[in-house]
Amino acid sequence: MFFTLVVMSMLSFAVIQLPPGDLITKYIQDLETGDGSFGLSAGGAWAGGTEATIAQAEYLRAYYGMDQPYYIQYLKWVSGFPKLEFGHSFLKRGTSSGQSVKVTEIIQDRLWMTMILTGVTILFTFLVSFPIGIYSAVRHNSIGDYTTTFIGFIGISVPDFLLAVVLMFIFFAYLNQPVGGLFSGEMEYKPWSFAKVLDLLQHLIIPVIVLGTSGTAGLIRVLRNNLLENFKNHML
Repeated sequence: MFFTLVVMSMLSFAVIQLPPGDLITKYIQDLETGDGSFGLSAGGAWAGGTEATIAQAEYLRAYYGMDQPYYIQYLKWVSGFPKLEFGHSFLKRGTSSGQSVKVTEIIQDRLWMTMILTGVTILFTFLVSFPIGIYSAVRHNSIGDYTTTFIGFIGISVPDFLLAVVLMFIFFAYLNQPVGGLFSGEMEYKPWSFAKVLDLLQHLIIPVIVLGTSGTAGLIRVLRNNLLENFKNHML
């Protein structure tokens, strides 16, 4: 497990470093083209575009450790993991003037929504699979049993990304339902209310179905087979 984490961290770091240049290089290019919207300063504040110089850029490269060998950058990066320090992001949406933000803060912003999505998906899986699994076992070899078994095989075999594309098309083209984001544009920055909760649940329909279909289909088969096995044992 530890070896896998080390390898994955190395691969992630390598992928980040593969593109030519770095953030400061992009900063210099923006200065040369007159685009001052990408100015950086130490600590995450932005410096005025035309006032920043190459010397400032070199200072920033040293400040963020981008002038050090790759292995030093990697070791500094992974040494922050135990302290939940994952570096800074300079490209986070919604920050004023491109201000840098700690990666930990970005994770925290998304973590609770991820937990909500996971919880709703688990609830969906159990609420759907238990009744269908019990019905299939009780109505063994019936049309309903064959139908649910067939649908279950489809649910297991269809890739999640394909199911997502199909559902997005159906919801958008035929049901006129939202297919992107967790909130509608007018609801995203409003305070929490009953209307905002309903808007969130409406946007969760597609991801919950996509994430829960495979697990639901598998759990239906497990419940059905276990119940049939218990029925046979009682008959014996």
